[in-house]
Amino acid sequence: MELTFDDIHYSYTDQEQEALAGISLEIHVGERIALIGRNGCGKSTLMLHANGIKKPQKGEVRVDGKIVRYIKKDLLELRRQVGLVFQNPEDQLFSASVFQDLSMGPLNMGLTAEQARLRVQKVAELCDLTDLMNRPTHALSGGEKTKAALAGVLAMEPQILFADEVTNSLDPWIRLQVLDILSSWVDHGHTVVLSTHDWNLASTWAQRIIWMDKGRVSRQGTPAEVLKGQDLPEGMHNHDQPTQ
Repeated sequence: MELTFDDIHYSYTDQEQEALAGISLEIHVGERIALIGRNGCGKSTLMLHANGIKKPQKGEVRVDGKIVRYIKKDLLELRRQVGLVFQNPEDQLFSASVFQDLSMGPLNMGLTAEQARLRVQKVAELCDLTDLMNRPTHALSGGEKTKAALAGVLAMEPQILFADEVTNSLDPWIRLQVLDILSSWVDHGHTVVLSTHDWNLASTWAQRIIWMDKGRVSRQGTPAEVLKGQDLPEGMHNHDQPTQ
């Protein structure tokens, strides 16, 4: 699978500068990608275009060369293949229990109750949530909520997963758990695009770095190609904890 952004433009009505200013980019299955750049560079807006939450004002999003049409059928198919985890897990956890929340996506895709249960069991084991299936989502810790939000998206088995700064503000041991989950997803033949302000994480975890600035791709490539000899982008930082 290949996800392509072709000359995407998008502006918010209350902002003078375009959030996306003609961005063109290709994402392939099997990649471990870090998306970096200072606040306001367009990272989150790009992710909202990745699975059709936002519609380009100019340009096209394509899946395997086919232009995405913003109709129900195309959007459902896009969201089966491209998942998005928001920065704040509270924006994704709605059900009474963890099990119900993880089941929601597969059931909405048309899976049977048994098929959904098997999906939930699989991602619960991956995300170390097996003992929390009956826990109310509001009673989870911050790290548990992040893992539950991530598991809910993984239960739909997207080929490409966009994760918007999900490692921010996590305790170091939870942070490493989340990175292990994301790495495992890539190891199973999927792609993860992780937005981060952590320079050390970007340089050690990612196979490809996409550096955004003012709604465009400033540069991209391997960590050595992109980061060597460069100053930290504004808003980026070095994290003291080790990454995997």
